[in-house]
Amino acid sequence: MKKIIFVFLVLTHTYIFAQGLFNVSPLKPGNKWVYFYKEYLFSGWRLTFEVLDSVKTIKGIHFYAIRTGPYIWIHYMGLVNDGFYTRYTTVMFDSLYKYFKVNPQKGDTWGQTTFFDTLYSTITDTLPLSWFNKNILIYVIHRLHKGRELWTKEFGMLHGLFEGSEIQLLGCVIDGVVYGDTSTVSVDEEEQLPTEFVLYQNYPNPFNPITIISWQLVIASNVQIKIYDLLGREIKTLVNQYSNPGEYKVTFNAEGLPSGIYFYRIITDDFSAMKKMIYLK
Repeated sequence: MKKIIFVFLVLTHTYIFAQGLFNVSPLKPGNKWVYFYKEYLFSGWRLTFEVLDSVKTIKGIHFYAIRTGPYIWIHYMGLVNDGFYTRYTTVMFDSLYKYFKVNPQKGDTWGQTTFFDTLYSTITDTLPLSWFNKNILIYVIHRLHKGRELWTKEFGMLHGLFEGSEIQLLGCVIDGVVYGDTSTVSVDEEEQLPTEFVLYQNYPNPFNPITIISWQLVIASNVQIKIYDLLGREIKTLVNQYSNPGEYKVTFNAEGLPSGIYFYRIITDDFSAMKKMIYLK
């Protein structure tokens, strides 16, 4: 009997916090999100979420129907009076799962009470970054069992990690405005994505006065590209934003700087590297 209870507890915790990877905001009919979802040892695929013009009242709360593709699941999500975006679920137990706040603040903590425990979510940090060419504030949410998600008031969840699973926002339609890649074609994108972090040698090198710096990311991450002189003094920050997996490049113009040796460095959440380049007038 103890083993059965233990297994149930593990499944309950796992299910509740995995659900954080499948929630959306802001809730308005017509809003739509396209995510790339990947599980450990499996190829990734695209998931779509769309708010339907359909309302269901559950426990006195009005919930929107959310259609999830490619499986055509229907979920129910709503906004409760205490300012939380909430998901209604009947898997394992009948409950309301609070996943994000309308007016979030760093340090906010809220709990999910199950039959056996209270599971907590905490906003541990905020990051001002650029996403879809829009300056926004990102809220870092840590959940039990090493779950970590990045949320915004404008687009909802941008990225999530949970015990071997990863989900990242490719594009969305919010209030009729299209952001990013909203293609809903389900494709195997696994082989198109990089398999290792790389900072490439700039080209051309030596250069005068313009050169191109390229890099690739395996997973979504905060990215900074900085330029330093021979004495280690920071000259310029070329990139400071959150980026999806893929290949990137940026142009560096050394006009106005003296000839000589310079260094460029990439800093991400999981990778850092530096290379030398030569500026010859």
